[in-house]
Amino acid sequence: MTYNGSINAPTNAGNYNVIGTITDPNYLGSATNTLLIYGASPTILQQPIHQTVARGGTANFNVWAVGAPPLHYQWSSNLVNIALATNSTLTLRNVQTNASVGYRVVITNAYGSVTSSIAQLNVFLQY
Repeated sequence: MTYNGSINAPTNAGNYNVIGTITDPNYLGSATNTLLIYGASPTILQQPIHQTVARGGTANFNVWAVGAPPLHYQWSSNLVNIALATNSTLTLRNVQTNASVGYRVVITNAYGSVTSSIAQLNVFLQY
């Protein structure tokens, strides 16, 4: 098969002509079609997991996602966005008992978005 006159497949989004030919000398044939390459919307490969930490401790929530770059992250708690929480890791320091809520992240790119599952933070009093 030849692709648009080149042996190298495209990596950019768009429409490309694809020409298939038979190279067996006993047969003749060819076909032309269009290959549509589109950017991949984000997909979560690893969800954030629940955390249990002592009051005053640190909680780290991580998500692993793939998709066409750049990926943009926005963490929230109780459906309210957390200011400056725009990385694949959310770090909460000196947590207090009022931080015992659910956390999730929305990941977006030019082709779509995906929302993680909710990861619960449980803060306990240490005696």
